[in-house]
Amino acid sequence: IWQKTYQDASTVATGVILAVDVNNDLVLGGSRTDQNHGNHVALLAMKISGFDGSIIWENTLGTSENNIDRPCLSIDGDGNIIVGGWTYLGEDRVVIAKLNPFGQQVWSKTISNPEGGYNYAMEVGSLDTDESGNIYFIGTYQVPNFVTDLQGNTDDGRAGQVVKLNSNGDVQWSRLVGPGDCNDMGSQIVYKDGRLYSMFQTE
Repeated sequence: IWQKTYQDASTVATGVILAVDVNNDLVLGGSRTDQNHGNHVALLAMKISGFDGSIIWENTLGTSENNIDRPCLSIDGDGNIIVGGWTYLGEDRVVIAKLNPFGQQVWSKTISNPEGGYNYAMEVGSLDTDESGNIYFIGTYQVPNFVTDLQGNTDDGRAGQVVKLNSNGDVQWSRLVGPGDCNDMGSQIVYKDGRLYSMFQTE
């Protein structure tokens, strides 16, 4: 029906992900690298008409002080777009932002690991929302002496981690799940009928 190429001479978009809203318009998320400004990396969100592929709006999230990469995206029941990514501010942290259906930023949060601890890095691989607008994201948690099996053996590594935020982006709870050799790049989370389903890629 239609085919489009979206291109900007000064930027390169990578890691593009796609969702469809209730109006059958497309929402794209990705990482935008600005080659004219020191290859700065920011999160890119764009809504495209499902009818003809025209750009309805686009928004770039991030500052010149820090890069945001590894994008993930979901649309809640009210049509708000939740985008997330990974940044480094002395330690790995997660950035989550909420945009309204018109692409305007409602809030943005930079989240340190709620499990605490020294240099306990947190990265994000996927996110989803429930019918109340709560947000669930999944990633990995750099942790020493993590219990790796039912026999109680421990090892240093990256545990899987699931975090719940409310609709305002406030942390509600965090759960660590095994094993201790998870890779956030292969993780996925899905909310369906009151249940959370998670998947991790192990190294």
